[in-house]
Amino acid sequence: MLRPLLALVTLVLVATSAAVLPAAAGERPQPGPSVHAHGDDRLELRRAPRVVGVARIGKTLRVRPATWKGEPDTVRYRWLRDGEPIRGATGKRRKLTVADFGHGVAVRVTARKAGHAPVRVIASATRRVDHRVRAKRTVTYHVETRGRVVADLRRFRTQAQQTLDDPRGWRGAGVKFRRVARGGDLTLVLSEASRLPSFSPVCSVEWSCRVGRYVVINQTRWLHASPMWNRRSRSLRDYRHMVVNHEMGHWLGHGHRGCPRRGAAAPVMQTQSKGLDGCRPNPWPTPSERRLPRFG
Repeated sequence: MLRPLLALVTLVLVATSAAVLPAAAGERPQPGPSVHAHGDDRLELRRAPRVVGVARIGKTLRVRPATWKGEPDTVRYRWLRDGEPIRGATGKRRKLTVADFGHGVAVRVTARKAGHAPVRVIASATRRVDHRVRAKRTVTYHVETRGRVVADLRRFRTQAQQTLDDPRGWRGAGVKFRRVARGGDLTLVLSEASRLPSFSPVCSVEWSCRVGRYVVINQTRWLHASPMWNRRSRSLRDYRHMVVNHEMGHWLGHGHRGCPRRGAAAPVMQTQSKGLDGCRPNPWPTPSERRLPRFG
């Protein structure tokens, strides 16, 4: 009796300890031993699922289902961004958003069948998520300073480029900005406040300015935003987005705009540093501004 009893204990331990590790993208998953008594209906992947669609903001990706040996009872989907679960994204389709830009998007498919270990496989999109629109024009620029600059210049360069690359900004209108070591189409300047009038009499020590090829960011505003902006408890980072988008908008040929209606998002070409006239603070070009690209 002792030998058959040991064999039975061994069988139970093997069955209850079976586990399936998540499969890498494109790999055939390896299901563990089945607990089911009949091996010929085991759950097995025959054709892997695929993510199909155009990997651009605003487009929809969908899962082309897998085929299985042994029909699963349930199949669940979990969309991933750079390997991390996306909150609430559990359907067969996913519309790509600004948050997906520049990231890899994949879907984890989990199939379950009663009496069997679950089978998991990850299907990846073929490319990182790109901008909504292709670049229609590339603008080159270089960075200079004027006067005594105490701000972190490396951070200024980095954050300005991030603003210009962001799909919510002028890049969403088809304008690509590329920084160069010297020359270029325009000069982005971080300037001591007292030096602003040296660019033009219309420039004030209080605000940023655009004159000809020069897009001039007032260092005081870069470091501290404006009193109005701070009263609205908006972040310094959003102010920096706004001021770069506003002054670059002037270089692109946009003039000032007013608040369209109370409670609306302010156009980025509104003078939000000074007042909002009933609009909400907004660091990005509105859809109507992005539909009217003008080039200096």
